[in-house]
Amino acid sequence: MTRRQRSTRASVASSSRTTLDESASGELEADLVSGLSVSHDFTKLIPILNEIAKPLEYVQIGYQYAIEVGSDLAEAKLNDEVEEMETVLKDVIDLEAAFKIEKDAIQKIRSRLQSSEDIGNIYDVYEMETDHARKRYDTLSNDQKYAANEEYTAFREKIWEIMNPDAPMPSFNQKDDDLVIGGEKISLRCPITQTLYSQPVSSTSCKHSYSKDAILQMLRAHNGSVVCPIPGCDKIVVEAELRPNKSLARMVARRQHDSDEEDEDEYMSL
Repeated sequence: MTRRQRSTRASVASSSRTTLDESASGELEADLVSGLSVSHDFTKLIPILNEIAKPLEYVQIGYQYAIEVGSDLAEAKLNDEVEEMETVLKDVIDLEAAFKIEKDAIQKIRSRLQSSEDIGNIYDVYEMETDHARKRYDTLSNDQKYAANEEYTAFREKIWEIMNPDAPMPSFNQKDDDLVIGGEKISLRCPITQTLYSQPVSSTSCKHSYSKDAILQMLRAHNGSVVCPIPGCDKIVVEAELRPNKSLARMVARRQHDSDEEDEDEYMSL
């Protein structure tokens, strides 16, 4: 974790502790403890739940701040500062991933306890789960961490529109339907259908995206939950955690528009 990331996380965590919304953390706690005997060691993890409930809300504020400030800097043509704000945005994405790693670890422990599994020392299991997930996240490329993130792509789109008002976004690679934004490649093909996304939705647990009908069909075939179809991802996908990805939808629409124009140009040249 970088010094900037540690500082960002510390400030967010500090703010959250002083303004913690007890109802929000209480709802999260009640949801995860539901169905468990109070005698379970799981209750020892409740303080961790309380610490991550509000910071996750502050992450969303961080996204909005980065996009708004980045836009102002771009309008002032402060390119170095825009790059700095992009780095801050990536730190916020990393911060959100860190909090979700902790939350996911607790949810996994809850599931194991619900099945009456004897997991031993609950703190050791928690540390093992989070350590493994952090190491896996650290091995991801920038593409895997950021390129599919809706807030990051929205930031890049906004900055491009301000700094290049008379130029369209960079053309898509017609061969593989990928778009390169800020050095990262974003695939516009659904991992399930292998065709361009149709009504793209993203999972809040792993940030991966799918065509809406395709993922819903998979969920119906697997009793409402399925392991993410992206190779190497072990997150569980459920319909309640799917959100429309408007940035990805705009990219697909632009790709289709570019393709239609090329087809029209070819027709006119015949």
